[in-house]
Amino acid sequence: MMVLIFVAGLFAGGSVAFLIFSLCVISGRSDDRIIEGLRDMKQQEMIAKVDKVLRHWPEIDKGVLDYHAQEGMSAKEMESLTCRDGYTVPHPEKWLRAILASYSSSDELRRTLVDRRYKACERYIKTSMALNISERSYYALLDDFRMSTALAAVQLGILRIL
Repeated sequence: MMVLIFVAGLFAGGSVAFLIFSLCVISGRSDDRIIEGLRDMKQQEMIAKVDKVLRHWPEIDKGVLDYHAQEGMSAKEMESLTCRDGYTVPHPEKWLRAILASYSSSDELRRTLVDRRYKACERYIKTSMALNISERSYYALLDDFRMSTALAAVQLGILRIL
């Protein structure tokens, strides 16, 4: 089982999989723990991708609105949107739908936190002081929002789990 995961990891992630495999063999971790480690790594990759898109949320929103203002509402869906810093967001309309679906299903505290983090670009200290929450609560709420956005993105076909 360990060899199969190692070979699959080499094809999927190259040296990172080798490093994880080596650490697991050295530490004597079982097959289940190796799989759990790879699963956690994939989840972290998804969350990082969602966070990068969320950081460009205001630009995506403006870019989609500008596109439809120029092309008309019956225009086909945008293929990609390049932001000011050079980051290219594939399928920005789908990402916007995923973000808004997650946002609309969130409670008031989470919405306020997300607005302050991604729209106003506030640091956690200022936001946590204003909302009277701990650092741990801040990041737990933020991680929950990122994960629900990632799941919505998976449903829309813009993120893949495997």
